[in-house]
Amino acid sequence: MFRLTEIKVPPLDLQSDDAKRIDDALKTRYTEDLIAEYIARLQKDIGVTVNQSALNQVTGGGAQN
Repeated sequence: MFRLTEIKVPPLDLQSDDAKRIDDALKTRYTEDLIAEYIARLQKDIGVTVNQSALNQVTGGGAQN
């Protein structure tokens, strides 16, 4: 059994290198997810196929389907 006696929230410096790196990584993954979902929807709704190699060249290699 444990008893919580205190909660300490560490300070967040949004200008720190770590915070900027995390922000960039999250933005990149969010963008990749949106592209992948968009492609999946196009494939399902209208039956298109996507040349993944060409898409990777255009988008920098991030999107997966």
